[in-house]
Amino acid sequence: MMNPTQKQITQSVAKAAAKTFAQAALAILVLLAVPVLTSWATTIRDGGTVEIDLHWWSQVLVAAVGGGIAALISLAWNWSKS
Repeated sequence: MMNPTQKQITQSVAKAAAKTFAQAALAILVLLAVPVLTSWATTIRDGGTVEIDLHWWSQVLVAAVGGGIAALISLAWNWSKS
């Protein structure tokens, strides 16, 4: 059983890990998606049609999750050093 201090530390670390994961995943998602979405907006404005490449989007999601996992590894590494 954890004492209250250990429980509080564990909750803080878990919150930091979740936040780090979300920030890294979102950053990668935005970096990869914004150019495509901008291109779509231009195409639609010019009266064209947009094709959605589900394979590309699945790769973007994998990259985002991978970035989040890398951030968690970095967080754990840094936390273990302190």
